[in-house]
Amino acid sequence: MAQHNNPYNGIAELDETHLIIQLRSMIAEEFEAANLYQQFAAVIKDDVIRKQVLDIANEEIVHAGEFSALLDRLTEEDGILIQQGMEEVWEEN
Repeated sequence: MAQHNNPYNGIAELDETHLIIQLRSMIAEEFEAANLYQQFAAVIKDDVIRKQVLDIANEEIVHAGEFSALLDRLTEEDGILIQQGMEEVWEEN
């Protein structure tokens, strides 16, 4: 079995700044996992297995949304900046 170190070992509690940083990291890691699973699914011949792996990839994107909602509880700034970025793309297209 793989050995994993607990990055929070010895930390009693994260302050808000570090909690925000960790949530952003978790969001990125969920998307990274989704990308990995989608790449894996692309080379699976078995339809049942491929569909299940794609379903798991979609669950990772849902997790990213859940972490994003938690991040939004702590800071509105990220949501505002994301919205600005989206509007810039919509204006250009």
